[in-house]
Amino acid sequence: MSETNFVSAVRATITEIFEDAPPCGKKILVGLSGGADSVALTLSLFSLSTEMGFSISCCHINHMIRGEEADRDEAFSRNLCERLGIPFYSEKFDVPAISIKEKKGLEETARDVRYAYFDSLCDKGTADYIATAHTASDNAETVIFNITRGSGLSGLCGIPKRRGRIIRPLLHLTREEIEAYLSAMSQPYVTDSTNLIDDCSRNTIRLNVIPALREINPSLAGGISKLSELCARDNEYLEKEAARLRTDDIASLSMLPMAILSRIIGAMYRERTGYLPSMVHTDMLCGEIYKVGEKNGEFKSFDLPGEITVRFECGKIRLLCKDETAEKNYSEYDIVPENGINELCGGEILAVYGEKIEDNKESCEKLSHGGNFYTQIMETRLFSDIIKGKIHIRSGLPGDKIRISGMSKDVKKMYSAKRIPVDIRKYLPRICDGEGGILSLPYVGVCDAQHGFYDSADIIIRLYLKDDKE
Repeated sequence: MSETNFVSAVRATITEIFEDAPPCGKKILVGLSGGADSVALTLSLFSLSTEMGFSISCCHINHMIRGEEADRDEAFSRNLCERLGIPFYSEKFDVPAISIKEKKGLEETARDVRYAYFDSLCDKGTADYIATAHTASDNAETVIFNITRGSGLSGLCGIPKRRGRIIRPLLHLTREEIEAYLSAMSQPYVTDSTNLIDDCSRNTIRLNVIPALREINPSLAGGISKLSELCARDNEYLEKEAARLRTDDIASLSMLPMAILSRIIGAMYRERTGYLPSMVHTDMLCGEIYKVGEKNGEFKSFDLPGEITVRFECGKIRLLCKDETAEKNYSEYDIVPENGINELCGGEILAVYGEKIEDNKESCEKLSHGGNFYTQIMETRLFSDIIKGKIHIRSGLPGDKIRISGMSKDVKKMYSAKRIPVDIRKYLPRICDGEGGILSLPYVGVCDAQHGFYDSADIIIRLYLKDDKE
């Protein structure tokens, strides 16, 4: 491929990448390994930098995997940049040691290290964008690899031209076109010997699968690129529809097709963990949503990887992290006239106490205390003459019961029947007498012993829940 045609192809891809805002005045950092692809990327961007108004620099990461060969690659990359007058940055990372420490594969660790280094240079203001040398050939390998893993539509989209500040100007060019361009330029490059060894899945695809498929279609990379473009177009539409139709209402979700519902579940999960759930877990959750359908009151709970708990409660789906489902420490406070405000459950609950009803002038709707705002969730009126010992409020305990309508009823079952969300129940205190008997419960009412004394009650207790919306 001639120099002119190659540079024109790169120019066209850059124009596609920056269709909304041309890169004029921007700083582009090239990931330069010294191999054919990254050398071609460096030379072509160098040729276009003045014309298109951007500046370039290069960075090289020595992964300390290949010994002297890795040092050779670093020296080659440095010399190329010195010859072109391009700023050069380099760093060494002991990827084998990091891989063992983090219990990850070498390839995954090396990729994580590279992108972390790229991000650090961008954060320092060295660059606005990172240009990597992924090609149409790399895209073909990626799509084939994804197919073997049973990937969905997103996997067939392959490598995107741009993701955030990562750009890939060579994505429409094959490895053969790149080598022809470098040959026309009489430009040498280095070869990573590990790429020639059939010792990993990607190398097996590159060395064995791709050549076999080329016998069927010599323009294999171009054909797979077309497939990726078509899949990306369809996937973009489905993602937008999923975002538009997203809701936490189970009845509404159960009416959606699987293609949309699975994307909504994936988006919810990724917001909590940073990655997508497996297909097995996605299908399981979607199946449960379809089963529940209109049964808005059915409660279900599922624990998933990433320390995520999924709950169906009160007709809604909720994804909670571990710290959101952890039980609060047990706490207990006496309610005494001299200390009118008591905090329970880490300040989530306030109890306002008045020895005589007419003396308590606090608002029944909102309360400000200690810089926070609270909303009233309950008011209890009690008859003091039959209360045993001091009144106190405490956190819930397993097996709590309250006597109502002549029966000792389980508090947990009562809250479940009233469809009180599980994570809300933790904050609802028990108002007890000195012997531990429950006098009153939020959303339930007073026990039998206090029932019927409303008109003659001489104690009022108001409970307020912390209002994070204020």
